Amino acid sequence: MNPIAYLPIGFFGAAMGLSGLCVAWRLAAVLFGLPLFVAEAIGFLAVLAFLLIAAGYVAKLVFFPARVAAEWNHPVIGPLFSTIPISLLLLPIVLRPYAPGIAALVWILGAAGMACFTTYIVSRWLTRQPAIDHAAPTWFVPVIGALNIPAAGMFHDVPAVHQFYLLTVGVGFVFAFVLFALVFARLMFRPAMPAPLTPSLAILMAPFGVGFIGYTQTIGNIDLFASMLLACGLFMVIVLLPVLVRAAMLPPFRLS
Repeated sequence: MNPIAYLPIGFFGAAMGLSGLCVAWRLAAVLFGLPLFVAEAIGFLAVLAFLLIAAGYVAKLVFFPARVAAEWNHPVIGPLFSTIPISLLLLPIVLRPYAPGIAALVWILGAAGMACFTTYIVSRWLTRQPAIDHAAPTWFVPVIGALNIPAAGMFHDVPAVHQFYLLTVGVGFVFAFVLFALVFARLMFRPAMPAPLTPSLAILMAPFGVGFIGYTQTIGNIDLFASMLLACGLFMVIVLLPVLVRAAMLPPFRLS
């Protein structure tokens, strides 16, 4: 079968990761004097990765629609479709120094897509009654996506957009706390997740880090709550790092 048939929706996470790394390297260039061209090269790779993966997934949708539908309806994989609008929310940070107009348009598409998908997936959880064993760290991704909407700081001085930030950050935090308790209980009291999903435990760190970014971008400063979010995120890194290192060292390679 054509390799395109096996292209997973989670591949868009590559564009997300490269965009975040570009932003981090830009900050490191300012704070520590690291070469800025490395950040820009990573940003170029982020844009290229998104375009190539998007082209591949469109081809999969055209030639193998049943496989795309199976991913969409899968209780664990389905939430990963939110990696598309999240990529569109992070790429504007990469693009803004070079093409602010395009960056603004991409952010609008990402914000609208993310708001719609978060609404859809919460409705799906409430109406389809998934099994508790389907609860997995991937469920966080659509909720974390809502927290990513303020990340680029686009139109933050427009009052209506600022209210939109408050809405998305509020929804993101409420459901992140609910899902954290649900997924944590599933990990503690139910059989272990399938081995290919073990590396997805890294997503448990994301609500704190992404929540910190979304919250501080919305309120405009770092307060006590933001500091606690950051501290909790560092705590989760300490807890999960040994597990993730062991998972990374065990064959076979896992996309997650």
